[in-house]
Amino acid sequence: MFEVKFYVKDKDMGELLKRVSNIALDIEHHYVPNLESKPNGRKVYQTAADTLEMLTNELHKRKLTQVSGPEMKKLVESVKLNPVSASHYTQSLLIAGVLKKLKKVKNTMIYSVTGK
Repeated sequence: MFEVKFYVKDKDMGELLKRVSNIALDIEHHYVPNLESKPNGRKVYQTAADTLEMLTNELHKRKLTQVSGPEMKKLVESVKLNPVSASHYTQSLLIAGVLKKLKKVKNTMIYSVTGK
């Protein structure tokens, strides 16, 4: 019996599971965010700091002065992160001082984007 470990892109996961489900004795899968390979073959994982920097750069690149919760969800999705985690990323940006609570309009929080 063998254990095999390899990495697959999100779009190919369904096809992979369909193909191995008939022969695999047990299937376990784990999500690995933005896995990259260096030229020497070593794997590089994206850290939380990298993610915050990427979101901060995207906010400034779009020259946004204010952003709402639903807009943050779209922004998170546009940089290839899971939109379900948008509130987590928003909280992290608040703690980092990149966003500041401004006002609440019809159950939607509006944040101002700082210069950091």
